[in-house]
Formats: sequence, C-alpha cells, structure tokens
Amino acid sequence: MSEEIGKFSLKFAGNTYTSENNGDVTIRQNWEGSGDGFGAVYGTLTFGPTPPSDLNRGGTIKWVGQAFLEDGTTVIGQGEGTWETPPDRHVAKTSLLISISDGTTIRSEGEMGLADLEWNGTMYSA
Repeated sequence: MSEEIGKFSLKFAGNTYTSENNGDVTIRQNWEGSGDGFGAVYGTLTFGPTPPSDLNRGGTIKWVGQAFLEDGTTVIGQGEGTWETPPDRHVAKTSLLISISDGTTIRSEGEMGLADLEWNGTMYSA
C-alpha cells in the first residue's frame, strides 16, 4: 500500500475535441487549481483517442501539467492512466501514474463531476 501524500482540487477550464480519421474522438480538457505540496496547478487531460460508443464506459487518459511550488520553482508532471464512467452518473473516475520532473512519481486517484465541473482526488507515493 502506498502512502497518501495529499489531496488535489481542480476546476474545469475548457475542452477541445478532434475527430481522428477512423472516427475515434480525442478530448482535451484544461484544468486549474491546487494540490497539496504542489501549490498552483495547471494542466491538460487528454481522453483517447476513443471510439464514440466507449465514451459512456471509459478508456485511456494522459496528463501534462505544471505546478508552481511555494519555493518559487516549478515542476512538470506527465502521466498516463485510465478513466471510467459509472452507470447513470455524469462523473469520470480517474487513475493516473504521473512522473514529476524532480524525479518523483505519484499515483493520482480522482473523480470529476459534470454538475460542479470539479476534479478532486488523492495523491499517493508510487
């Protein structure tokens, strides 16, 4: 079991959509907020490419973000993982393994909701 290192709370800041030649869809979402130990956080979460019929189930995601630490430095986080949508709910549950540019790796488990346009979760050492 890995150790919890903090919580994160991000607000939705916009989407872009692209259609691939085979009909799959790629969705890029921008998020901004904060994470314990990371200060201000800004990033883009990419869903897919995903067949449109799978958007009600789940698939792969990638994260690229930047954090502005309290000591005046910045780090980049890049990671991959999965998302799933529980039946009859407008939420996405996310699980990511993120490599931080300072050499550390974290696991992120979260849930984003359409109702409040927030993505909240917990970070763990990996």
